[in-house]
Parts: sequence; structure tokens; C-alpha cells
Amino acid sequence: MILTKSDMQEILSNYNLGDFKKFGEVAKNDVISLCQAIYTTKKKVFMKLTHVRANKVIQSLNVARALWEKGYPVYEIFLTKNKKTFAIHKKRPVVLMEFANIPKIKDWPILSVEQMKDYAKQLARFHILTKKMKLEPTYAGSHRNMKGLINTFYKEKLPTFAKQTLKSMKEEMPGTICKNGEYKSGYFSEYSPGHDYFKKNKVSYVIDWEIGRDHAYYDIGGALVTCFSKKGLSYKKLRTFIKSYNKARPLSKWEKDHLYEALKFGAFKYSTWNLVSLETGDIKKPNKITTSDLGTAIYMINLTKEEFNKKLK
Repeated sequence: MILTKSDMQEILSNYNLGDFKKFGEVAKNDVISLCQAIYTTKKKVFMKLTHVRANKVIQSLNVARALWEKGYPVYEIFLTKNKKTFAIHKKRPVVLMEFANIPKIKDWPILSVEQMKDYAKQLARFHILTKKMKLEPTYAGSHRNMKGLINTFYKEKLPTFAKQTLKSMKEEMPGTICKNGEYKSGYFSEYSPGHDYFKKNKVSYVIDWEIGRDHAYYDIGGALVTCFSKKGLSYKKLRTFIKSYNKARPLSKWEKDHLYEALKFGAFKYSTWNLVSLETGDIKKPNKITTSDLGTAIYMINLTKEEFNKKLK
């Protein structure tokens, strides 16, 4: 959708952000939604035009706004005159939020041990702050979703190593399910270095989520994948993450006993997503799939729980 000046004035009429002044830069390579800077007579804002008015989108916006009000490091989502986190323009939701000057980072930068401390702490805070919120589950990134994707991708024409890895992932996924009754809260699904911006060693902004309710265990597993680098798995970073998270939100005995399974789930999740092309949204062509795409999954398939626990101590 191409927005005109009159479109923007109509959108801004829903807010107390002044009148439209001019268009700013457009976010490139965004196949999901239109993202653009907008200048008004009062301030520069960030606009996101989403595809559908889905409950999951609205829920995530409401959670982000509530967390901002509690001092969590997220963008401020501006409320409309009717106190909503979005406006509707031509049947599509439009979100206006704080424009933050943040440096460009890699999709998945390597975090230092010091950064890992606040990274873990902020995930724990997210779980604590969303624990009592009335949230619907989200399918994206859930155990059921990832199990389905693995099964679907396994049927595709893939390189032999990828086929074998997906076969092992299919067989081992049941062992990564969280026990019923464990800690439930908001589920970020993609809490990763690509969505956390740091100012020195502290998280300054957490962005881009689709929030639903699920076990915190799955978020922890995904976040632990951050402890991987080209050199392998850093047990020092693992211990740092676990200690920092546990200090903010004490892990249950079951969660502590199943960190291996949590990490395996996270490794399988991100490895599966690595098989999808960011440009098209479809699974990559066979000649574009490399061992690095499935690297963390292959590592976890070959790592026993006994070896993991021994090195973690």
C-alpha cells in the first residue's frame, strides 16, 4: 500500500501527535509490513502498517505498551485518542511508536559475558511482568508449531545432511516438551540478540515480538542458543545466563533439571527457521542450504545430556 499525504493526515487525526509534515526513511527488505519514519509538527515517529487486524497483533501491542508503562526497555507505542495501541486505515491496523536512534547491528551479534547478565535478567523480568496478564496462546514459535514445521520441511527435497538432521529432530522433539504445571507467562518466542539492542552492557530496547501465553521454559531454551558461536557452545556464558535469570526469577527444580532439553528445543527452533528465506518467506532452495543453517541442531543432536551437565557444573 502506498500512503499519500492525505492518508497520513487521516491517520494522524486519530492521535495527539500533531499534523503531518513529511515522510522519512523507509525500512528496507521488510516483507512483513511497511515500516517508515514519519515527521509531524510535534515529533518524528516510527510507523508500522501491518497486514491484518489479528488478535495476536493487538495482544502483542497491548503487552508492549503495558511493559513500557512499567519501565521495561521497549519502544513507547503511542495511544490513539480512544486509548488504543493502533488505528485502522483502509481496513489495516497502523501503529505509531517512538522513533529511537539505535545503531545497525548484525542479525545475530555475539554477546559478551557482561551483556549476557542483563540479557538474561530482562527475559526474566519479561516473564515476571507478564505472569498475571490475561493472554491467549500464540502458535508462532510454539512447540506444536515447530514440530509441524520440522515434519513439513522433512518432506521437502533437501540435501542429504539436512534430511538426516530433520529426521533426528523429528525423533527428538517429543523429549523437549515442557512439563504441565511449570511456570507460565508471556511467551516472546524470538527473544534473541537480533531483537535486543544494548547500550554498553545493558539492554536499551527489546523489539519485534509476537506475544502469547506459554511456558517460560521455551523462551529460556531459545535465549540459551545465544551462548553458541562459531567456536561452539560457551558454558561460561550458559552459567552466566542461568545465574542471572535465576536471580531475577528463580527456576524450578524441574526447569533446572531440563536445561539441556530447553536448549535443544531452542536449537531446533532456530535451525528450522534458518531454512526459510528472509526474502521470499519460503523454504530455501536445496543449493542454498548449508551446514551452518543447521549447525546448532547438529551440535545438540550429537551432545548427550550427561556431557552437557558435566560441562555446565
